[in-house]
Amino acid sequence: MQHHEAALSAFVTEVSGLPSALAVVLVGSVARGLERPDSDVDVYLVVTDEELERAVRERAVGYTRDELTDDDVYVDVKLASPTYLHAVAERGSEPARASFVGARIAWSRLEELPALLDATRAVPRDQWDDRVLSFTAEARIYGGYFLPQAAASQDAYLLHWAAVHLVGSACRALLAHAHVTFAGAKYLRSSVEEIEGLPDGLLQLIDRLLDEPTPELGIELMRRVEGVVRAPLGMSETIGQFVVDNELCWWTGLPAPEAL
Repeated sequence: MQHHEAALSAFVTEVSGLPSALAVVLVGSVARGLERPDSDVDVYLVVTDEELERAVRERAVGYTRDELTDDDVYVDVKLASPTYLHAVAERGSEPARASFVGARIAWSRLEELPALLDATRAVPRDQWDDRVLSFTAEARIYGGYFLPQAAASQDAYLLHWAAVHLVGSACRALLAHAHVTFAGAKYLRSSVEEIEGLPDGLLQLIDRLLDEPTPELGIELMRRVEGVVRAPLGMSETIGQFVVDNELCWWTGLPAPEAL
């Protein structure tokens, strides 16, 4: 829409003269052509590595910029750098990769930027099977251990915590199995809805489980998901996978599955 393009153009004019600025990349709904009249304009401001390091130290990696035009629209800015973009391409989380889907370069001094943006978007194919195993193990532990334990002890916090984590890990196992990138919790349901061959009534079952968490509903959810995913994990392997992924991540230095 014209008022979005006007705000983007004004922002580019404002930052393109800064010595640390290298590029402006339009992302989000405006870049994908899915904007509403009241949508904000999401951008990555690519700056030098030194500038991003300074911003991280000062907790200044994001900000909003309004009053760039006469229209009531603002630009939502996140900082990135060449090194950051290379890291996303090599080992970025799925939400980090998903944020660049549909990205459009509004202005750039970086010749490598088009190829680098292409590399940020796709999870390497050899990682999907590992993610299926990790999220299946999580679903089994949250649904088969923590949820029944919480119900028996009448621990309301543990009960809802286990239910939410069971739903999240079960859905991410389905997404990984279908090679669908997880864009974030806000988009989990809509992403799962797009998977072909989804078990009948799965989303309704998830809603019931979240409304009234019970071990029986947890078992039913795992049964339906594993009918699709079919992860080759025995009981001892399930426990081992969960411990390495979650309880030992502080030691291995690898991110927990939820951070992938």
